[in-house]
Amino acid sequence: MALRVTSERVQIAAQAAGSGVWELDGSNGQLSWDAQTRRLHDLPPSGHAIDVAQWLSCIDVADRRGLQHALDRAIFESQRFEHEYRVTTADGSCTTLRTAGQVVAATREAPLRVIGVCFEVSELRALERELVRRNDLLANIVEHLPCGLSVFDSQLRLVISNTKFRELLDLPVALFQGEQ
Repeated sequence: MALRVTSERVQIAAQAAGSGVWELDGSNGQLSWDAQTRRLHDLPPSGHAIDVAQWLSCIDVADRRGLQHALDRAIFESQRFEHEYRVTTADGSCTTLRTAGQVVAATREAPLRVIGVCFEVSELRALERELVRRNDLLANIVEHLPCGLSVFDSQLRLVISNTKFRELLDLPVALFQGEQ
């Protein structure tokens, strides 16, 4: 009874997070994917187990070697791993996924397994790229202002300054090396 409740709890939590759950059987290389993991990889929600080669075929060619290396290393060192990779769907859109797994050592009763989760991080990566773009734009604007400008944080640490500010004060450049 407790095992069923725990299993149900994990499944509900994974659904709430939009995560898929997967397991790799080390004895035969077969992967068991839940419906969400299959959907994230642009596969029908139900179907037969697949192997690692079939998993890699779902992944952008440029990302395959990195995922294979991360998985092989985790198995060899019997440790957890995380990796991001891209999947191109049938409609041509590209999705970035993050997977994390834990190696479960073999016992007399069970072969080596890797159990993991998979979730989409496309939106997060797009937001990160936009943040970098905007920070670069702001830094460019500050640098090219026709006046000296400096910004300090609440602890009075210099966060940013432009060349005009440094020239106006005629201070050594080394004082500004710690700008954030």
